Formats: sequence, C-alpha cells, structure tokens
Amino acid sequence: MICRMLLGSVVVMLAIIAVSSYQQRANAAQTGQEELLKKLATPGEHHRQLDGLAGTWKLTVKWRNKPEEKWTESKGTAEYRWILGRRFLQENFKYDMGGEPMEWLGVYGYDNFQKRYTAVWVDNMGTNTEFADGKFDAQGKVLTYTGEQDDPATDGKRTFKWVISLDSKDGVRFDSYDQDASGTFFKNTEISAARVTQRDAK
Repeated sequence: MICRMLLGSVVVMLAIIAVSSYQQRANAAQTGQEELLKKLATPGEHHRQLDGLAGTWKLTVKWRNKPEEKWTESKGTAEYRWILGRRFLQENFKYDMGGEPMEWLGVYGYDNFQKRYTAVWVDNMGTNTEFADGKFDAQGKVLTYTGEQDDPATDGKRTFKWVISLDSKDGVRFDSYDQDASGTFFKNTEISAARVTQRDAK
C-alpha cells in the first residue's frame, strides 16, 4: 500500500515537472516571438535612409507622354513628413500639368520582414492605386522603385520606374520612366527639387 502511494506521488510529481517544463518552453517561444515582432515593428537604418526627403521642396517639373514629344515645364511644391512613429514617410506633390492641377499622395517605407523598400501612390487624375518595390544604392544615394501600372489602351499592364536621387542635403532629383509601345523605357518626367529653408519661408 505504501509502495503504491509512493509510486503515485512520483507519477504526480513527474507530471507536474513535465507540465512545468512545457509551460517554460511555451513561454520562451512566446517571448522569442514577441521579441521578433517587436524587432520587425521598429524603424531602423533603412528607414533613416529616407530621412533626406523629409521637409518642403520647390519643384521644377518637366514631362512628356512620348519619347518624341517636346518637354513641357511647370513649377510646383512637395512636402514629405514622417507618420506612424517614423515608420512611413508621407509624400504630397502638387504642380500644374498643362493647365490642370496635378496632385498625388505617396507613402514610402521599408518592410523589415520582406527586406525591401515599398511605395504606394494615389492621385487626383485617376481612381487606381499604384505600388512599387524599391532598392537603395547607398553609394550613389539613389532609390529606384519598380512597379506596374494599368494600360487602358491594351487592357494590360506597363512597368514603370521612379528614381529618387538624393544629390545633396538641399537638392533632390526625381526621374520617372514609362514604356513605349515596343516596351522600351523612356524618361517621361524629370523633377528638380530645392529644399525650402526657414529663410525661404519668410
């Protein structure tokens, strides 16, 4: 009888130890996952690469719809500001486009999990949303985004490129590339931006 009681006590103790060990492993796994999620949610060095865009800019804009067309020029403004805890950079572009006001909003970021720069845009001349993935050339300080846009003429898609060159602290160049009928890339927009300083704003 005593032996059975002792054996039963040992079994219970082993069960308690097994449950405790499982809970410790589960807690460790949960803690590790929480730490990973926290790390993925934290802005880092890749987000800081976008910081050179933050601020207000005066724009000199040139655009054309086909490679054989002459450039049309106008002026405009752009503003970039950090949102959502400096995880994303919001872009607001405004300029005159052939007598019509052109305005678009963009959001730039870096996906820590997918390890890529991202961008999304909407504008006042359509109901579509455009997306692109980007790569950063740290040596040349150039961000190159590549995405797809709707092509109503063919009921298909065209690839576009949006290139941001951080020339200096107070100067940025934006170049947009579209595809012609043969699929060849051509530059359809060129924007030179000069930072608006406090002195300029007065």
